[in-house]
Amino acid sequence: MQIKSRLFRFLVTLFLAVCGILSLAILEVFGSDAGKQQDLPVPATADWVVQIDAASILKEELYTVLFESKDEELLQSVKKIVEERSETDTEYPPLFINFRNDMLFYGIHKEDVSYIGVLLQLEKAELFRKNIGFYLEEGQTVAVKGNVALVMIRLSPGKQSAEQQAFTTQCLTKSKPTNLKKDNKLSNQWISVHSNNFGDGKNLDMGLLFDKHAFTLKGGYQYPGTPVTPNYSLKSNGLFISTATVPRQLSDTINKLLPLGSYQFPELQCLTMDYNGLIVENTSDGVKALPKMNAIFEAKGLFTVEGIRSNIPGEYLGPKNTIRFSSLTYYMKQLDEKTVFIGVDTTAILKQKQASLYTVKGPLHPLTDMKGNKMILSVMEIMVPQLKSAKAFIKKTDYVDFSVVRTSGDHYKVNGKIQFTKGAFAMNEVTRLLLSLTLMN
Repeated sequence: MQIKSRLFRFLVTLFLAVCGILSLAILEVFGSDAGKQQDLPVPATADWVVQIDAASILKEELYTVLFESKDEELLQSVKKIVEERSETDTEYPPLFINFRNDMLFYGIHKEDVSYIGVLLQLEKAELFRKNIGFYLEEGQTVAVKGNVALVMIRLSPGKQSAEQQAFTTQCLTKSKPTNLKKDNKLSNQWISVHSNNFGDGKNLDMGLLFDKHAFTLKGGYQYPGTPVTPNYSLKSNGLFISTATVPRQLSDTINKLLPLGSYQFPELQCLTMDYNGLIVENTSDGVKALPKMNAIFEAKGLFTVEGIRSNIPGEYLGPKNTIRFSSLTYYMKQLDEKTVFIGVDTTAILKQKQASLYTVKGPLHPLTDMKGNKMILSVMEIMVPQLKSAKAFIKKTDYVDFSVVRTSGDHYKVNGKIQFTKGAFAMNEVTRLLLSLTLMN
């Protein structure tokens, strides 16, 4: 097994240990006492911080979830992980991490290099220091102080270096303790998030709450100025997505996704989309993955249907501003000098100003809904085995409802929820997803 694969298992198991049935099934049997809880040191220059409240997973109501679900398949998957761990203990020695206490992740950069720091509380620091080398790969360093360890992961290509090791040690030994948990934190808020800079905004504070059949996000952040929210909306039959801030990278992705020939989108300020899945078609130009969607693109400058038409290959250009394929036809419509509709149904257009900065609403199944050439789809599932796990997870979800709405001045409220289907337990499904990804690597 490659080092990278071992590290992936290690990081996923960390999350499982604080977020799922794995911790309940294993830690209560084999774990030691939590020991002294302490606030973990985070550099003042950290870009974002995520703190996971490990103690919350041991609350009595989670045992109720475990026994109510009677999820034999999940328990068997957990058993398999435990048995594999027992068989390979001699090859991959234990790290003696205290999973009962909080752990913390943060992002930081030095000069032009970005890192993720993982702060862990230890049961046996000396044995962790001795064994962690078996799990590290290139671009990763570790420092230990007392019963706290910091694993620093370099995001850009590069090997371990004396400079990175010195930076890791400095981040651990010179930083001040932090605690994102507030006095008014709700009892089921297990994950707390803070970011000094979030996209074009700042001071993001958010909590992830866990209920039996749902995950909920609650928080807020500041967005300077007055953003231009979308002037149009859509009737939605699928996953509705709307954003009043569009990074340039998203425009590049749209260029690759839509069959618009050599056309390059202008800089966009708003995007509204109703997404209903993907149709895979084998054309004379090769395999094309065509999104079944209605979308409204609002640009910062002039944006015309005629400009798009002039770049579309003639074989796909149909009459009356259409792009035609054997299984799908896109209609293009000029809504104003800066706004163009591209989609499968022009009657879905609504001349309706939106209030939210961001909106994601509706069922999640369109994300993995793919139709078309069966042979190509079969190859895709083989080439991307994670797709099967994602489909199984999404099948158990009912809907997502996420929005960012202005409250006053430059302050915005964040609300989000993923509701699971009747009989599906949120923690079980996330744990099952993470277990399947772990077993693939």
